[in-house]
Amino acid sequence: MKRLVTFFAFLAISVFIISGCSNTSPDENVYSGTIESTTVNVQSEISGCIVNLYVKEGDQVKKGDKIAMLDVSQYEEQAKEAKAALDIAKLKYDQIKNGPKEQADIASLKVEQAQAAYDLSNLMVKKGTITAPINGTITDIYFNVGEIITQGGSIAEMSDLNNLWIKIYVPEKYLYKVSLNKDVTVNVKSIKKNIGGKVVYISPNGEFTPKNTTTESSKEDIVYEVKIQIKDHIKELKPGMLADVTI
Repeated sequence: MKRLVTFFAFLAISVFIISGCSNTSPDENVYSGTIESTTVNVQSEISGCIVNLYVKEGDQVKKGDKIAMLDVSQYEEQAKEAKAALDIAKLKYDQIKNGPKEQADIASLKVEQAQAAYDLSNLMVKKGTITAPINGTITDIYFNVGEIITQGGSIAEMSDLNNLWIKIYVPEKYLYKVSLNKDVTVNVKSIKKNIGGKVVYISPNGEFTPKNTTTESSKEDIVYEVKIQIKDHIKELKPGMLADVTI
C-alpha cells in the first residue's frame, strides 16, 4: 500500500512538472524583430554648390552643429544691393517725413519693402550653412564637395541611436500577455547581456503577419503590432540588428 501511494505521488508531481513546462513554452513568449531608430534627413532649404562638408559617416553631432556649407556668393551680392537700396529709401524718407503725409507714407512703405528684401537676402546667406536638426549619428551622406544640391534635397541622414525600438507581431491568442508599459527582455546574439525594454504601443487593429517579419507564430495567425522601446543605452546596439523579445 505504501508503495502504491508513493507511486501515485510521484506520478502527480511528474504530471505537474510536465504541465507547467508546457504552459511556459518559450516559443509562445519570444518574438523576433529588427532594431529601428528615429531617422532624420538633413535637408537644404536653398539650392547651391557644396563648398565644405564638416562630417563623415559615423560622426556623432549635436543639434545645431555644422553639417555642410553651400556657395552663397550670389545671395551675398543680393544682400549688398538690398542694403544699398535700403539706405537710399531711408534717406529719401528722412528728407520728406516733415512734408505731406501722403508722400511720407509712400516713402515709409518703400523703406519697409527695402528692409524686407534686405532681410530675405541675409536669410538666404544664413541658410547656406546647413546644421544638424537633432542630436544623433551621421549614418549616410548623399553628396560630395563640389556637387550641387537642390532646394529641399537631403544632404545626409542622421539617426538618434539613443532612441531605439523594435516592432514585433503578437498573435491574438497571446495578446493578453501584453500591456502598455510592461517591462520585457531583449536579446541580441552578438551582445552577451540582457537588454531592458518596455511596451510603448499596441496596435488596436489586427492584421495577417507581414511577410518580411520573422516571428515564432504561424504566418496565418491574426497578429497585433507591438512597439518595444529599448530602455538600456548600449553603444553596441545598431539599427538593423535582429533581436528577440521575451514577453
